[in-house]
Amino acid sequence: MVRDVKRYGIGVCVERLAPGMKAGAVIEEGNIVCVDASGYAVEATEAADLRPVGRACETKDNSAGQDGAERINCEPGTFLLQNSSGADAVTMADFLKDVFLVNGGRVARTSGGGKRSVAGKMMGLDGGRVAVSIGPR
Repeated sequence: MVRDVKRYGIGVCVERLAPGMKAGAVIEEGNIVCVDASGYAVEATEAADLRPVGRACETKDNSAGQDGAERINCEPGTFLLQNSSGADAVTMADFLKDVFLVNGGRVARTSGGGKRSVAGKMMGLDGGRVAVSIGPR
């Protein structure tokens, strides 16, 4: 399933990154790509040791490969992600604050007690989705 993670704002991203994938990783197009403590790419999950790179431009499967056997094309930028609910919902009070990864397409206001990695900076809300600036800048 390709996530509907849209770019937010004006302009075209010309920068793409292609980190090597972690052994056993499967990353679906449109999901947020992170590197773990080993420096290899994985799909965003609820984990404390991830560094976000950007949105996956393709689907790649390294489930049978070793670390780095496949590379995933991804682009940094500002993307619209799904919001969490309840006390973890991101609001305009979180503007320019860090928000946290729940999975490849959802963010939350809190780190979940230290279980979640920073996704990036909250740049706005659009139709209930959260605009998040992700990746190196």
